[in-house]
Amino acid sequence: MSPYLMGFCAERDVTVSFLTEYGRFLARVQGPVSGNVLLRREQYRWADDLRQ
Repeated sequence: MSPYLMGFCAERDVTVSFLTEYGRFLARVQGPVSGNVLLRREQYRWADDLRQ
């Protein structure tokens, strides 16, 4: 897959996964992710606290 095609897919919110010939996951190319990383981390902390 060419870098151009990867960029084309990423711009259109199409995730591309790379697998080995046996189906084992290697990598994923994903477009921009929206949201706040700090907010997401705090949400995970809250979820972990609720489980205990």
